[in-house]
Amino acid sequence: MPNLVAQIVLLAWPALTVLLFLRLPASKAIVATILLGLMVLPTRGGFDLPLLPPLDRFTAPVLSALLCCVLAVGMAKTSGRGGAAPAAPLHRPGWLPDSPLQRVLIAVMLLQPVATAATNGEAVVYGQKVLPGLSLYDAAAVTLETAIALVPMLLGRRYLSRPEDVDMLMRFMVGALLIYTIPILYEVRMSPQIHFMVYGFRPSDFIQALRGGGYRPLVLMNHGLALATLMALAIVAAASLASVAAPLKKGLAWAKAVWLTLVLLLMNSLGAVFLAAAAAPFAGFARRPLQATVAAALAAMVLLYPLSRAYDLFPTQQIVSAIGGQRAASLDYRFRNEDILLDKAIEKPIFGWGGWARNRVFHPETGRDMSVTDGTWIISLGVGGIVGFISRFGLLVAPLFMLWRLRNRPDLGAQTTGLALVLAINLVDLLPNSSQWPLTWLIVGVLTGQAETLRAAAPAAAAAARRMTPRRRGQPPPRPDPDAPAPAPAGPAPLRRRGPPAEAEPEAAVRRGAVRPGLGGMAGRRGATPPRRG
Repeated sequence: MPNLVAQIVLLAWPALTVLLFLRLPASKAIVATILLGLMVLPTRGGFDLPLLPPLDRFTAPVLSALLCCVLAVGMAKTSGRGGAAPAAPLHRPGWLPDSPLQRVLIAVMLLQPVATAATNGEAVVYGQKVLPGLSLYDAAAVTLETAIALVPMLLGRRYLSRPEDVDMLMRFMVGALLIYTIPILYEVRMSPQIHFMVYGFRPSDFIQALRGGGYRPLVLMNHGLALATLMALAIVAAASLASVAAPLKKGLAWAKAVWLTLVLLLMNSLGAVFLAAAAAPFAGFARRPLQATVAAALAAMVLLYPLSRAYDLFPTQQIVSAIGGQRAASLDYRFRNEDILLDKAIEKPIFGWGGWARNRVFHPETGRDMSVTDGTWIISLGVGGIVGFISRFGLLVAPLFMLWRLRNRPDLGAQTTGLALVLAINLVDLLPNSSQWPLTWLIVGVLTGQAETLRAAAPAAAAAARRMTPRRRGQPPPRPDPDAPAPAPAGPAPLRRRGPPAEAEPEAAVRRGAVRPGLGGMAGRRGATPPRRG
């Protein structure tokens, strides 16, 4: 059971979020409250709120940040009615994405629980175990939970759409994990004890922390695998920052990436090491178009993974044989669980089984639970069916494909493509694990805002390029911009005195004595001493 410290920290988090918004810009406050909430808040415990999900380590930072942003905008509008008080800077207009596809995916995510409840009203019986049917109340609860999960995406798109915001987000991640290496090294040596010492309980079985003759640290997170995945994301971010660092700071930037990598190697998590090794070289040394292409390729692999598993196209046995040892047995156990859960999901393929563990596999006579749901993809497919999987994962991968289409834009920043790689390996980790955090949705929103900003700047950049391009003789004039304002009507021509035509400058001025020949042909002005003759 969580102790008093855990309850106090959860209750105090909204106040801490308000303090962050008072001291920091909105973009930094959003990143701080969501990232620190993931790394600091207790993994269990919470407070039931009326008409809202429990206030826990995920909902407390998200709802607090949303409330502060809404209040800040409202206060700015109110103060602006009576004078010229500056409003809070909003880098993207509106709360919803500009893309019609993303809007449709959001709507489907919010409506899918209603369809799932409508098709799962019957109870399911396994021996002595009875799983209740779903009601409209269950659908409303899941819809509200989904809406809260999408809040970080909307905040990231609205408030972190500038290139400097991407740089700030990755620096926050790297700095937070650098500080986290101190308790990580303590638990590598002394075993995972910090969560128990601070909050009075262990978030997972202690036996899960034993790996390879050592310990898998977790500090204040729910599992050692989750902490290792977060460390891998920070390593990719550090490599991206090092690639664009100033020459005098490049050595220190690479030292941070190397230090995080060394600590990850001590954390006994082969999957996280593989993720970092697959993406960090591209983030540190590849060009931006290649980075965007790799991120989009990983996103396509995530989308196609369920189809490859359903038709037995994914080389599961070859991967298990290549790894070998204790890790191979663990991975093989995951694959076998995916097989039986996938067979259960196919029984209701469109809208899934819904909640109350109806998507899990139970013994038909004893009612014993025979499955373990680890990966986010199989949970999403079993609970929400194909509709739930496509809407959720389609929204997660959408900004990676948007940036891939903009990969050749010269104003696409290296930090943006580096953050795309961070999101890509986070999505790959959703196949074997459940690392779908508010931070994940925040990165989705940030990349969506970056893509929208680049798209909005495209017409202006094209018009500027047309204006600066010289027109050759015989080339037709450029077409007028339909969005450009109409030119002002020309007035009457000014009256001119009749006389001989004006001579060309500066030769005419030199002959009149108004300008002396000199450097550039304009060395003197009218009234200057004429040159001496003879």
